Amino acid sequence: MKCSALIVGLLSIAAMPARAEVASPLDPSPAGCITSQSSADQKAAAADRTMQALLAPRADMPALPVITSNSQFAMDMGPLTKENVFGNIWSRCGLSRRDRSLVTLGILIALRAENELRFHFPIAIRNGLTSSELEEVIFQASGYAGFPAAATARTIAGETIGKLHEPGRR
Repeated sequence: MKCSALIVGLLSIAAMPARAEVASPLDPSPAGCITSQSSADQKAAAADRTMQALLAPRADMPALPVITSNSQFAMDMGPLTKENVFGNIWSRCGLSRRDRSLVTLGILIALRAENELRFHFPIAIRNGLTSSELEEVIFQASGYAGFPAAATARTIAGETIGKLHEPGRR
């Protein structure tokens, strides 16, 4: 899989040692969440915390895809991702990370965004979703996004998070 080298940089940042407190994935307004009144510095700090929580390797969770690339093409995607996705969207108050994962998976399934789904199924588990709930997201999407999109999501979920029916994983 090839992606921008800056994505590799983002994952390196996420692998930094955890800060003192990581927000619960169920808290709709975790400490340090941002609002439209938050400063640029507050948003940048929230982006770092959120990246750490969503992307840092954890022994008890499915691994995220390994990204390697020597490409210098579109290098500004990394900073844009950090600022917009992690700093302005995932860090907002109002929805829990678990709820954001549900919404994100539904959208990505409908878009058939295969590469992003490979990241977001493990992230959803980190955010508290069970294998049974992930199955239900896929079933729900089949009625609105279509069976081919749901079948693709099912395949990717199986590849990225392993055995969905593994005992104790539900």
